[in-house]
Amino acid sequence: MTKDLVSLLKQSYDSVPYESHPFPQTAPEHLHALAFLFGLDAPDPATARVLEIGCSAGENIFPYAARNPQAQVVGIDLSDVQINHGKARLNEIGLANVRLQAVNIEEIGKAEQPYDYIICHGVFSWVPTSVQQAILRVCSENLSESGIAYISYNTYPGWKTKEIIRDAMLLRGAERVTPEEKLSYAMGMVDFLQQVSLDNSVLRKVLDENADHIRQGKASYLLHEFLEPCNQPMYFKDFMALAGEYGLGYLAEAEPNTMFLSNYASSIAEPLSKEVTHQEQLEQYLDFVRNRAFRQTLLVHKSQQAKIRYALDAERLQKFYVAGVFFDHQITSDTRQPKTYTDWRGGEVIPGSALEYAFMEALSKVYPATLNVDQLTAALIASGQLSTGQDARALALAFLETYVIRGHVRIRTHVASQMATVNAEAEADPATVKWQWHSGVIRHGNGWATSPWHEMVALSPLAMVLAKLLETPVSFEQLKTATSVALEKGEISLLQDGKPSHLTKDSKGPASTHYLQAALESMLRTYQRHGVLAAINASNSANEHNV
Repeated sequence: MTKDLVSLLKQSYDSVPYESHPFPQTAPEHLHALAFLFGLDAPDPATARVLEIGCSAGENIFPYAARNPQAQVVGIDLSDVQINHGKARLNEIGLANVRLQAVNIEEIGKAEQPYDYIICHGVFSWVPTSVQQAILRVCSENLSESGIAYISYNTYPGWKTKEIIRDAMLLRGAERVTPEEKLSYAMGMVDFLQQVSLDNSVLRKVLDENADHIRQGKASYLLHEFLEPCNQPMYFKDFMALAGEYGLGYLAEAEPNTMFLSNYASSIAEPLSKEVTHQEQLEQYLDFVRNRAFRQTLLVHKSQQAKIRYALDAERLQKFYVAGVFFDHQITSDTRQPKTYTDWRGGEVIPGSALEYAFMEALSKVYPATLNVDQLTAALIASGQLSTGQDARALALAFLETYVIRGHVRIRTHVASQMATVNAEAEADPATVKWQWHSGVIRHGNGWATSPWHEMVALSPLAMVLAKLLETPVSFEQLKTATSVALEKGEISLLQDGKPSHLTKDSKGPASTHYLQAALESMLRTYQRHGVLAAINASNSANEHNV
């Protein structure tokens, strides 16, 4: 029966490949930082051996390999079609440190050399039990002594209600022949039930909470999430019990802000702090509190667990390099009116003092680059907001700890060369510098680039037109000329006052020239802020602008 299920899964992913792209939470640099945060010294990502189980076409590991040319990366997937797509991409981008292989995970034994990071995203819940066991066995047998394994999976109790929708979709769609038919009939069932389900019923509540998300989902996601023969959510405690059978223990979640009781209301935090005795027990309680449906769990060998510390250590905190950006309002030291800001992931931030404003402002000025504690301390001193006797370094560490716990900032254990600061000269006048793609940035043919933070950044039609030109340092005037030519050819259409512009080679005058320059400047600033474009100074050295 298991063989039949595996064959069905292979056929499904060959027919409808899963969309392959980077997942920031899986980046080895991120996993390394989290291990360090909680007391472990994991292998250096710059020279690590990395295995991704269920790599699809490899787009999650390609950017990491490009950023870290001394690392060795292997991706495996059951689908020949997806692996062949990935190999074709490898030929395009020319990464020599990546190897892709089509293989059934159940056939993988112990490697000659262990892997420092093993990534398994979007696989564990969607395979038979024997394959789940094989994933954990491969992690146990092939993870280096201080290595980190990342596994994501659907979890209860949140998936209990979603199973009602999945069962209904399967009832009407599973037996159809083509993927298009399966999805069409399944979505028809969702629409039908939302129309006829009883008011105030559990079914109506579940549909109201989930139907819009399902309707907005891409076909590949919906087919593999709701219409595969396998989708086996489990409670966190059961996942950890199974992992324990293979000598693996709990480290953390890939998004650790969910782990800290201080992020929850006192009505939750106070009774749980008295009830629970260890982090794993707390995690299961919190899953019920949050009705959690999805987890991204980091595992280590059980031999490493004695070193883990969930109370953050100041000595380790001050070794981090931190990045953050805060949107929506002009950051100011005026504290007469409390203001709400939005962090890099959409979280709400309400600074409580002028010094906290200064902390936020310092990070925002250089984002996507990082600052260390010394630099943050200097920013607090320079703000002029310190009172007599206040310890700037202690305050910087206190803000840093709070912002790490709440998830407002991103952390790394070292400065990456790709994390360039926002060039002050380019901020003031983008026409005064040269521009190019950042080293290690991978561009995708479907209009995306991967930032140094391992996240996808959508590229505008203008950025796509200029993409080839930006492979080497290029002046603003060259970019402006290329933009004018693209407009003349009708390859792009820039919006002016909300309407497509009709600038052509015959368009003259200050207004058209100013508009074209402003549109190009805006694009360059935007992608520099995302970390995919570098502003190069007169010596053509991007690294001179790194923090």
